[in-house]
Formats: sequence, structure tokens, C-alpha cells
Amino acid sequence: MNKSGSGNPPPIGEGGAPAGEYSQHLWDTQVRAAIRSLDYMPDRPYRNFAGWMATHARYADRWFQLTNLTAQVRMTHALFSGLFTEDESVRLFDHIALMNVHQSYETFSDNLAFGLATPQERRHLEQDTRRTVVLAFNEAMLSRLGGTDAEEVKAQILALQPRTVSVFRQSLGESEYRELATEYVSAHPDVDPTAIEFDVAPVLLANIEAAFAQVQNMRGRATAEPLRKGLSRRYSAVTRQLTRPPESSRELLSVGIDSVLVVPTVLYCAGVIAELIRPVPGYTIMLTDGTLERAATAAALSVRLLNDCGTRLLEQSREDHASLVAELHQLHASDRSGRFETVSDLVLRAQENDGVLLTRFTKDLLFGEFNVCLDGIRNLPATSASLALLEERLGLVRSAYRDARTAMAQANRLLTQGLGYDVLSVLIDRFVEFQRSTYSHVFDSVLGEFATPRSH
Repeated sequence: MNKSGSGNPPPIGEGGAPAGEYSQHLWDTQVRAAIRSLDYMPDRPYRNFAGWMATHARYADRWFQLTNLTAQVRMTHALFSGLFTEDESVRLFDHIALMNVHQSYETFSDNLAFGLATPQERRHLEQDTRRTVVLAFNEAMLSRLGGTDAEEVKAQILALQPRTVSVFRQSLGESEYRELATEYVSAHPDVDPTAIEFDVAPVLLANIEAAFAQVQNMRGRATAEPLRKGLSRRYSAVTRQLTRPPESSRELLSVGIDSVLVVPTVLYCAGVIAELIRPVPGYTIMLTDGTLERAATAAALSVRLLNDCGTRLLEQSREDHASLVAELHQLHASDRSGRFETVSDLVLRAQENDGVLLTRFTKDLLFGEFNVCLDGIRNLPATSASLALLEERLGLVRSAYRDARTAMAQANRLLTQGLGYDVLSVLIDRFVEFQRSTYSHVFDSVLGEFATPRSH
């Protein structure tokens, strides 16, 4: 395999797993890590269900797609293909599999927060209970990352007993969850399906231990403490969103950078590569002088904006963007019957005309998720003044995206110079490009959202 950044990933095979010998090894390594991670869970109904699905040939592909593991492998393939020798790749995959397991579990923890950005919308069920669970989970995660014993953290999570929070309903694949649970119960008739559906604690515990495992994997290395701090900032940022929502646009961007999990992802990958797989003396300097974190932070802001706003909106020409803004004002002016009570109503109506252009806004409005462009203004009455605020936000995020891409390119050049190879800068570029491609599609398609289950 090449050692430069020019290698192209081979094609993806049936079921979403990459095709080819290299890719098969990646897939097998990841599946083994996912199955091992079930040991993080206590012996409860969900753990038994997950274990059966993950090891049952008839259902495993559907299970890994549903739990986001297939998408993580697809991203790993895009990031690393062509950058390493075969021997390096074999060692690399074991380390990266730990990160992918964590991010697979993170999908569920993220989904727990559906609707929490819009507490006044009662269509999102069990909001108060889920808010309590998410805050308690964040606190437990921070405790574990801070060194608290695993058994103590386990007791914190098991004490929650959120008996009305559904693992199935809090996902983008509820029907798939229910179909798989039906199959499981038909083979295990003594199991109560509701015992699986409302068994939230095992997934939360697995998430905590999977995050901690990454820090432990880098123990004794220069990356360990920056990684731990980066992970901690992620959960602190989510808590802030729920308890002290940012008010200014700049605060929204700052909190959004931390909550998107990109900085610890980049730090972990960089540490694995530059300290374990292909050590290089200049890495510690790049880490301590802030060059690596500047690149990671610029990547995080880019991904946050792509996730919330979509590639096409951020990269519109000035002329096309002016047309979009004019359309929003025209829609408001033409509303004689008062259909558009809020800014959200207006955006959702505009999406009917523009399709993929506003798809990320549509997702966050429908699921009540936080959004750096809409938070603080989504529920304002649809007036000329509120439309002016939306127009200002759109201009801010588009400008911030351009600045982030420029800052990332500059930091990446310094990384390459300081390290003497381009692997980390290529990795960061590929990471953002993968998100850029993903968020250029409609959100409820497999290509447009990591956690959307593949039809079967």
C-alpha cells in the first residue's frame, strides 16, 4: 500500500461493508471489537438481545447498520485507505476499532436528546425524563473520564432506572428495531419485548466504558491528557446546551465545536498514528504548541456547520444564496392566512421547494435537535424582524465555514512541515470531506445520515 495521501478507497460491498481483502480485515476487526464491547454491559435484556443480533448470521448486517457501526467502518475506510503499509494497517485497525465502538454507542446517546432543543413541543415524548437521563449520563461520563471507578459509575447509571424511555423510539430506525426484536422474541418466547425496549442503562454504560477505553489505550502517551480533555469538553458542552443554552451566535459556534466530538476523534487518530503506528519526533511539538488542536478545532467547526446547515447551503454561490433569502421573504410576504406562525414553519415550507438545500434544518426541526443556525430564533414569530435575524445567522455560518476551511488548510500545512509527512493532514482533510459528502444528501437517506438503517 502507498504511504502518501493519494490512495483511493476501494468500493463498498453488499450490506455496506467495504469489499476486498484489506477491507474485509477492517470489517472483521471492527465486528470483533463490537462484540467484545458487549462485556461493558451488565447482564440485562438489552445486552442479551444485542449479543444475539451481533452474532447471528441472519441479522448481524442489519444490526450493525442500525447501530451505526457499518457507517463508522465506511468512514474508517475512506480515512485510512492507501496511507499505510499492510503491517501498519493491521495494527492500526485494532486501535481505531475502539473509537468506532464508542461512536456507535454515541449515536444512541445523541438520539436520547431528540426534542430537547424544543421543550415546548410536546410531540417529543418523555422530555423531562430524557433530559434527566442525558444530564446524569453526562455527569457519569465526566466522572469516569476523571478517574472514578467503573463500579461507582455503573451504580450511578443503574440507579436512573428510566422505565419509560424507549431504546427503539429514540432512534432513526424504530421500525427496524421493532422488527429485529420480534425476531428475537420469537426465538426466545420467555423474553418480554418491553424489557428490551426500555432497558436504556446497558447502552449508556457501554458508551462510557468505550470512551474511557480510548483514553486508557493512549495511557502514558502525550496524547492521553489532551484526548481526555477533548472528550470531557464534549459532554460538558451538551450539558451546557441543556442547562444554560448559549445566547449569542459566537457562543453557539463555540459550544457547537465541543459538542460535535471531532476534536477528540482527530486527537485519538493522530495519537495512534504518530505515537503508536508510525512514531515521529515532531509530533509532541505539534501537540504542545497547539498546531494539531488548531487543525482539529477548525475541522470541528467545519463539521458542526456541515451537520447543522448542510453542504449545499454553506457552499452556495452568493447569487444562489441571495435567491434563497429572497424566497424566504417572499414566502412570508405572501402568507395572508397566518400559516407560518414561527420561523420554523417558514423554513419547513421553504424546504418543500428547495429539497436537499435545507434538509439539515428540516431534520433538526423535526427531531427537535440543537442547531447553531436556528437555536434562539426558531420559535420566534415569523415577522420581517425575525427573518432579518435568520438572514444574519445564515450569513454568519457561511462566513464561519469559509474561515474554518481556510484555518484548517493553514494548520494542516504546518502539521506536514513539522511532522515531515502528510498523513495527519490528509486524514483531517478526508475526515471533513467525508462529512461534506454525507451532508450534501437528503438527511433521511443512507448516504445522508449515518444512523439511517439500510433497507433490506
